[in-house]
Amino acid sequence: MNFSQKSVTRTLALGLLIGGIIAGPVQAAPHSDYDLNSPATVGQVLPNDWHISPAGTQVTLGNLPTNGVISPNGRFLAVTNNGCSPKTQEISIVDLKVNKKIDSVQVPSSFLGIAFSRNGDKLYVSGGNDNKVYVFSFNDGKLTQNGSISVPNYPAGMALLADGTLAVAENLGDQIALIDTATAQITKEIPVGRYPYWVTPAPDGTTLYVSNWGSDSISQVDLLSGTATRQINVGKLPEMMALAANGNTLYVANTNSDSVSVIDTASAQVTKTFDLHFKGLPSGAAPTGLALTPDNSRLFVSLAGANADAVVDTNSGTVQGYIPTGWYPTQVLYNAALKQVVTLNGKGLGLGPNLDGPKPGTNAPNQSQYDYSMITGTASILADPAPGQLAALTGQVLGNALDNASKDAAGQFGGNNPVPRYAGGASPIKHIFFIVRENRTYDQILGDLSQANGDPDLVLFGRDITPNAHALAEKFVTMDNYYADAEVSVQGHAWTAGAYSNDYVEKNTPLLYSDRYPHYDGGVVPISYPPNGYIWKKLADNHLSFRIYGENYYLHSGLYYVLTNVLGLNDPLTVDYYQFLRRTDGRNGTGVMGKFFDLFKPYSDLQSPEALKKLLAGDANLRNNLSTVLTGSTALAERMVQNQQLLDAVAEYLSHYQFNYRGWDLKYSDLDRASAFNHELDRELAAGTVPVFNYIWLPNDHTAGLKPGFLTPKELVAQNDQALGEIVQKISQSPIWKDSAIFVTEDDAQNGSDHVDAHRTVGLVISPYVKHGTVNHTHYDQASMLRTMELILGLKPMSMYDAAALPMYDIFTGKPDRQFYAAAQENAGNPDLKKYHSLQKMTGLSANLDFSRADEESQDNILNKILWESIKGTPYQQTTSEDDD
Repeated sequence: MNFSQKSVTRTLALGLLIGGIIAGPVQAAPHSDYDLNSPATVGQVLPNDWHISPAGTQVTLGNLPTNGVISPNGRFLAVTNNGCSPKTQEISIVDLKVNKKIDSVQVPSSFLGIAFSRNGDKLYVSGGNDNKVYVFSFNDGKLTQNGSISVPNYPAGMALLADGTLAVAENLGDQIALIDTATAQITKEIPVGRYPYWVTPAPDGTTLYVSNWGSDSISQVDLLSGTATRQINVGKLPEMMALAANGNTLYVANTNSDSVSVIDTASAQVTKTFDLHFKGLPSGAAPTGLALTPDNSRLFVSLAGANADAVVDTNSGTVQGYIPTGWYPTQVLYNAALKQVVTLNGKGLGLGPNLDGPKPGTNAPNQSQYDYSMITGTASILADPAPGQLAALTGQVLGNALDNASKDAAGQFGGNNPVPRYAGGASPIKHIFFIVRENRTYDQILGDLSQANGDPDLVLFGRDITPNAHALAEKFVTMDNYYADAEVSVQGHAWTAGAYSNDYVEKNTPLLYSDRYPHYDGGVVPISYPPNGYIWKKLADNHLSFRIYGENYYLHSGLYYVLTNVLGLNDPLTVDYYQFLRRTDGRNGTGVMGKFFDLFKPYSDLQSPEALKKLLAGDANLRNNLSTVLTGSTALAERMVQNQQLLDAVAEYLSHYQFNYRGWDLKYSDLDRASAFNHELDRELAAGTVPVFNYIWLPNDHTAGLKPGFLTPKELVAQNDQALGEIVQKISQSPIWKDSAIFVTEDDAQNGSDHVDAHRTVGLVISPYVKHGTVNHTHYDQASMLRTMELILGLKPMSMYDAAALPMYDIFTGKPDRQFYAAAQENAGNPDLKKYHSLQKMTGLSANLDFSRADEESQDNILNKILWESIKGTPYQQTTSEDDD
């Protein structure tokens, strides 16, 4: 059986599983022995090589289920699915007596808010970007839409109050709307903290608690006076809350802190904090949902990062055990009527191969080429486990994580390996270059390498277009089992720069990509930052030299870190800058990034902190322009004049971002980016100041379809490949080659087909210390690549994921081969790069695409169609999640 036949078989199996034909309880055995060469396998092995073994019965839901509510009689579960479905989103109804989805209703847009009326005859659902609350009649498991209520500013969490008033969080308006459900009118709006997420009413009907995603606080609202009377500080990114039946104790899930805050409601004070870090690892367990048992003795907490529910003793705050779930649980509920634990799994059982999207001539069921549209969530329904059963389930959860296998590998590949076994160990590698590219699968680029696990039928940009990628993989190491941890770029850059995509990013990015969110704020607004910061924060904290080329996440987060460190979170300038970032559109080549490039590129040879201090102190016009571009006003410039510590910190921050290297702009050549990098490297070599870490963004393999005014996809990918080759050649022919390592990854794999998994992508490692001419089948991911770099640099991990990841020990050797690399010659003049099928049709489809910023909303699936049909000349087959229902 060849690879294509294998992949068709696996894809059909995936369709049967996700389609619900394979039903009933899933009781997988614990995973204590890892096959480190196993590929991603839907329903078992995730892209990061963690395993899943969801307990109980699995019920198929819609695209990314985010929140659910159980009907007052305990019979039905209503779920809001908030994924990237291209046409509509879905409200799912599950009969909890028979564990079956019995109804679904399509809505144009939805978010996480959902609530039953007191007697269960109505269901209220957030309309998200539609700025509505949908009203449904509910009768014996069937929904009938019965109007809507206008609510501005992206309605989020909601709850019915004792008097029948509906309280709704206005997530982008920083306030709560109180709605008279009889008249369908807002009666009052009450200001609270930033990004209000969840609302929980007190039993007496006079108090409402609001979790503020962006303020790390809980607002206590007096409903009689209509004001927020207290702000209670809790952990980072507070989300769902659970109130004890007597109203005395409020539990808050702090998603970025891996904790639960316990608030005494009488004193409005946090009295305890439950630590939920998984297996002693850094942040990343991500508690998202809470559910109390009726006697308030146990608290179930869905841990999105651990693919598990934690069972917590509320008296002691200790974790009694874990229940294995599907991938990325977003909510857990306790059904007292049937004594069930119900968990919503946002990413279900995984994605699997996506060859039946753009692969011509096939039309397998339940498939969609675009990875975000492939995400099919599930509900895990399990009888409340007895202590003995919980112990066995806990063993499964602990065995599913990779960290023990990672520790074993450290011992196996120790000795003289240049990757140390622990942070702070010695390494002969002194300079790391981390090159991040855009949106390609393994099969799209390297599927034609006969010595590795590729499908040549899926190749779009083969050896004739990407000779350097092929030569580098063959000369150094071919990794055919390497995966992106993200589905799309907003998450992807969070992973490449921070080893973590937090729950705010996970829940809002699908909405952005389906044109249901108004703002591209990943990596821009502080609410989207990883809890422990990006890698540049780690480098700065450890006083390691570094340089950032083109990554806009640094421009925004770096300055925010400066302001919080020097001035504090509550300084007016810091607060104003946060608000400015909420209005700033990330990755817009004509926005902050483009203006910064135009302003500062003439000063690219003045990159030292001392030179920049003099420049900022002595040139008022430049200082004001810088302040206006980065913050929207001259306030930063004025404060720098008054505060020498702030000016010095801004100069230090700017010194790490290469001024003449342009960020996102598909009309700007990657060859010019490579030239800027090479020029800077020459300057640093002459001065003896080459940083230990360099982050380089080469974005043009994203392509722009056949949109007029842009190079063709083949030309852009060929250009990107040539730029990569020139950078590698420059480094390999320099004096620092002997102690350097170059790591190359795509930020994600969203724009292509792959016969193994939609996350599998191109990863390259280039160094004298790499085992030359080898094919490596070890299961690695982006966190593995980051952990390898961190160990070499002596850095502690940034999150649970890189802490537990398998470092790339087995691709390195202690015996260096210092042969330099000569880049393959540029082939952009090849006339074949301009030849396309159905040119007029594809140009028409391309005309309305917007490439002013990366991955503009819902257009990526259209881009996939353009790429496939224009290059292959055969029909692009695609179904959507709506077609599958």
